[in-house]
Amino acid sequence: YDTYMQQELFRLIEFQTKLGGSMIILSATLPQNKRQELVRAFGASALCSRTDYPLVTVITRDGLTETPCEPNQKLKLNITVTWLADVDSAVQIICAAAVKNAAVGWIRNTVDDAIAAQTMLAERGIKAMLFHARFAMGDRQLIEERVQERFGKDSFGEQRAQVIVGTQVMEQSLDLDFDILVSDLAPIDLLLQRAGRLWRHQREARPVAEPQFFIIAPDPVADPPKDWLKDMRGTEAVYQHPALLWRSAKAIFGKPMLALPADVRGLVEAAYDENAPTPQHLQEKSDAADGKDKSAASIAWMNLMEWEKGYRLSNGEWLSDVKTPTRLSEPCRTFRLAVMGDTGIRPWYYHEDLNRAWALSEISAPWRKMQDAVTSPAVSALKQFWSRFDQDIPVLVLQQTAGG
Repeated sequence: YDTYMQQELFRLIEFQTKLGGSMIILSATLPQNKRQELVRAFGASALCSRTDYPLVTVITRDGLTETPCEPNQKLKLNITVTWLADVDSAVQIICAAAVKNAAVGWIRNTVDDAIAAQTMLAERGIKAMLFHARFAMGDRQLIEERVQERFGKDSFGEQRAQVIVGTQVMEQSLDLDFDILVSDLAPIDLLLQRAGRLWRHQREARPVAEPQFFIIAPDPVADPPKDWLKDMRGTEAVYQHPALLWRSAKAIFGKPMLALPADVRGLVEAAYDENAPTPQHLQEKSDAADGKDKSAASIAWMNLMEWEKGYRLSNGEWLSDVKTPTRLSEPCRTFRLAVMGDTGIRPWYYHEDLNRAWALSEISAPWRKMQDAVTSPAVSALKQFWSRFDQDIPVLVLQQTAGG
């Protein structure tokens, strides 16, 4: 989670603590310094010291305790990590795996890159599923169901012989199990989350001999060029700390055989060690990103409520929930997709309950891509039956193209 969202989490912990509540925070890849910040948000000054993994850290009014846990033996896994220099190499790997009827996942860092990857595979005769967060809500739910059927715990046999290209939605929440996984470079904690989708469940047989994790990345040489990420502009735009990406690549490619969960703590701490030797020009770019992070934290402090002021209108500049950001990234808005039918404008997604149909037709997308949201008498007429809250949501009326 980014700096803005971290402030939200810290403030939530503060409120929950002062209300006398308790909380459980789960993370498979939490760096030591972030764990310490969570402890401070609870109001404790004790220092975290244990580096065991897995580890349970408990903070109460009586102090802090750290308890190592023995990992489940069935969850231990050795994964072969392979560096790929470019996307073409990834396509070749995936095509070869598809011939073997393997369950293959390819995680890309942007929606545009995921769509481009699906197109590249289609040109090679590989029909890949596409999964990202920019589908209408109803369509996304249907795709999630199909993805879970294909790659979930209960999938089996030829049902699993499928390639899927997706974004970060594949690394979170869903219980997916791939034979082979390809990923764009990302911070080490996210790479480890993605690696956790490999050979996740016990199966009698697989079409490949071992779990293989292929990572597309520029070579993390000691003295990389200033345009080190020139072939991964989408990655550079999403993860704006090139020093962290370089340390992440250096750490994981230094482990050609990744042992999970034993290697998790060491890899995370190595990548997030800001005192580790790092190429100067990459560090300078990361320092600039740090400045943006501090600015994001300041904006969060202005948007978040303060405990001492309570629930009052004077406690912050409160706008409609549609406009108040829950995260700071490229400006995004919620839109409702519509089509022009015989009887006028109707929701993109069908549901017998009209209100539900409009909710299932919602997407979240960058504002720059969707500035043509329609404001017309027809749209205004249908909005008169919406709640005051819903009336703030722009409507996109889709136009049918030739042959579409």
